[in-house]
Amino acid sequence: MTLTVKITNTGTVAVSITQGKIVGSGFSIGITTPINLNVGQSVSVPVVFNPATAGTVNGSLTLLSNSATVLSVPLSGTGLAALAHSVDLTWDASTSTSLQGYNVYRSTVSGGPYTKISATVLPSTLLFTDTTPVSGKQYFYIVTALSTSGAESAASVEAAVTIPVP
Repeated sequence: MTLTVKITNTGTVAVSITQGKIVGSGFSIGITTPINLNVGQSVSVPVVFNPATAGTVNGSLTLLSNSATVLSVPLSGTGLAALAHSVDLTWDASTSTSLQGYNVYRSTVSGGPYTKISATVLPSTLLFTDTTPVSGKQYFYIVTALSTSGAESAASVEAAVTIPVP
């Protein structure tokens, strides 16, 4: 998450911000110093909060001019716990008389390459739950039928899923 802090020189002389310091786990700033501000001039400072863990984090943004504090802004943010996601896949039963089961494959690129993510699913089971997707990613799934001789059918139509971001 990015919050923009607008800083305006309300003084009577120009100021040169020579350093920006940030305190607090997960906070960062996106400025290049020095920044020269004439009287009445403003600058926007992006403050990014990207916490590594859940919970509240406190910090501060301090702008300095030749080691003297020009401005200090308190910061606070709350990280959310990652949500567990899953994808349920279902398919129509194969009509093969020599059906051993089904294989489920996943890719992060449409059209593959695909990686097998299931043990062979029993022929009577037409459902597989992928419990390992990650927030914000897109996945592409295919299913194949496996015969008792080990031959694998052509792939099913690809199913695309985008995992939401909490």
